[in-house]
Formats: sequence, structure tokens, C-alpha cells
Amino acid sequence: NPVSHVAYGYATQMCILDRETGRIKKMVAAHDVGKAVNPLSVEGQIEGGVVMSMGFALTEKYPIDENCKPTAKYGTLGLFRANQIPPEIQAIVVEKPGGRPHRHRRDHLHPHRSGYRRRLLPAHR
Repeated sequence: NPVSHVAYGYATQMCILDRETGRIKKMVAAHDVGKAVNPLSVEGQIEGGVVMSMGFALTEKYPIDENCKPTAKYGTLGLFRANQIPPEIQAIVVEKPGGRPHRHRRDHLHPHRSGYRRRLLPAHR
């Protein structure tokens, strides 16, 4: 039987572009996490999620055949390289006083991918 889960949370991001190059100068990401048991770890999850969603939206391709077998080599998938990551990512951990800890993962970053595609893709290519 399939198992479903529901995650509640809020995340928002702001992107600051370099007007001359069209590249991302700074990303600011704020996430509601309830109570952060380990704030440094949560910041790392936020930063990692920002980079993952940027790569997914802007550069990555994962071609598969009709049997869902990958058809490309790892080096050709378009994964973000270190020199493509924005120079600054500011992670803001938003906690609710007296809140319960949430299991913080990168799941709630998926909505941001469409924003990257609409706003950044033309300048990023």
C-alpha cells in the first residue's frame, strides 16, 4: 500500500542578481522550522536545498529511456559545480516560540524551482 505524508512549513527565498552579468550574487532563504534542535545543521540543510533546487531548475538534465533506465553518464547531467554556486547564501532559521521540532528536510524547496525557471533561466544560460 502506498504511504503518504504531509509536511507543513513555510519557506521563501530572495535572489539578488548582478546587473552586469545576470548571475546570482546572493541568495537569502528563510524557513519556518518550528523549533531548531540543531540550528547549524538546519542552516546547512537550507543552504544545500538552495543549491539543489537551483541546479534542478537551471542546469540539470536526467534523461531516461522508456524503461526508466538512465541514458546519460554522470558527468553530463549538468550538476552544479562549485564555481556556479552563488558567492553568498544567507540561511534564516525562523523558529516559533514554544514550537515543536519539525523534521527539516529539503522537501519544501521544490516550489522554488518554478520561480528559478521563470526568473533566472534566461539570464543564467
